[in-house]
Amino acid sequence: VQADSRDSVDEVEYALPTKGVPFVVDSNTGEVCTKKGLDREERAEYRFSISAIDGKFETRAVVTVEVQDENDNSPQFERTRYVVSIPQGSKTGRSLIQIRATDPDKDNNGEVTYWIKNSQGLFEIDPQSGVVRLVSALPNYTEKNVTFEMEVFAQDHGVGSNIGKTTLIVRISNIRNHQPVFDRFAYSVSVDENIENLALLTVHAKDPDEGKAGAVVYRIIRATRRQPFKIDPQTGGILLVSSLDYEDIKYLELVVEARDKAKEPQFSTAIVQVSVNDVNDNAPELLSIPRFQRVPLSTSLSDVIYRIEAADKDSTLAGNNEVTYKISPPSPLFNIDSKTGEITASQPLFPVLETLNILAFDSSPIVLS
Repeated sequence: VQADSRDSVDEVEYALPTKGVPFVVDSNTGEVCTKKGLDREERAEYRFSISAIDGKFETRAVVTVEVQDENDNSPQFERTRYVVSIPQGSKTGRSLIQIRATDPDKDNNGEVTYWIKNSQGLFEIDPQSGVVRLVSALPNYTEKNVTFEMEVFAQDHGVGSNIGKTTLIVRISNIRNHQPVFDRFAYSVSVDENIENLALLTVHAKDPDEGKAGAVVYRIIRATRRQPFKIDPQTGGILLVSSLDYEDIKYLELVVEARDKAKEPQFSTAIVQVSVNDVNDNAPELLSIPRFQRVPLSTSLSDVIYRIEAADKDSTLAGNNEVTYKISPPSPLFNIDSKTGEITASQPLFPVLETLNILAFDSSPIVLS
């Protein structure tokens, strides 16, 4: 960064007042350097202020550093070994299980494609979703406990791609047992942020078998974030236990399993999509205001003296993040553009020390400032 005091005798010194960031600034040159290696998966962006001081006056600038991603992570499966049983008479096209691997890298580096090995031509995996299906009719096995063991791979799309591996074991059962069937493939619900202990919806699956083979229990097997949600294993009612923050996450997905209680249980899954609604719960934050600003007496009424910047983390809904500025109390010497935050002189200037109190507020019906 570089600052000009406009006085030839002044020497400008730079400082980094923001605490807890892995950066330093050279006090003489303004050059910003890292203090340690950065990991995008740990933190993707840093924002901090650099101050410039000429001995009497100080100004500040906001610096934003975006950490670039490297393909330094391999896809990781949720388990090292998956086991599933299917009846001997299972129909072609039946979904057996959904296997999932995650990669914390960004964009292509974190996108995953699946493939399967040693499938005997009976099974295939969807390269995008990881769902394993029966693609050929099972032979009429006379022996018991027929088992297939396969290797499943997940490969990211980055340059110098990384590969993860797991094992899938499929057991062929002679016991005829139906899968539970959900009344929907996907459920959706929306919820306002900052609400907790709220019943969201109830999922339901039917199983035509008798006794334990027809008794269904539910569980959440995967979620964008598991902690905020709880499911009643008997009724399928899903409860939002802890509140969600729109500014932190706007969309979540749960995968719910319905499993019967048979000796060799069968199961099916459904997706629950949760959208988080924005509430005007964040006031605008001023990004940087200098303690002092030197203004030449020759400044014209059209010259922009300083531009105030503020950010509001809320969404554009109902003006929740549209920031308006004003000087309060009004100044006889200076104006501020309510939309842009640009400060200009309202009359010819003369030597004086003027204190400006800047307010930033959003445009929502429920105003925060």
